[in-house]
Amino acid sequence: MRLAVLSACSTGNGEQIAGEGLVGVSRAFLTAGIQGVVASLWPVDSAATVALRQEKLEGNRPTRPLKAKDAEAPAENAGAYFWSPFILMTLGH
Repeated sequence: MRLAVLSACSTGNGEQIAGEGLVGVSRAFLTAGIQGVVASLWPVDSAATVALRQEKLEGNRPTRPLKAKDAEAPAENAGAYFWSPFILMTLGH
């Protein structure tokens, strides 16, 4: 899967347009041919974002899905508080 990770704050947001759906920076990546976009819905912690990318998104491919049990992980910046802003968007073809 070709995956773009947009780790700046609120990159998953956009404008809701009738007949088009949500239009924002993530949609531009999908329209350009990227198969999936991981983006955040609200401000994110920079250090936690780096850790998320290194641990879960190795080489622009998800190494494994994020699951609720990750919220219980003892490592610093590993809990749901830090990774819950992120969503995976794909075009439904």
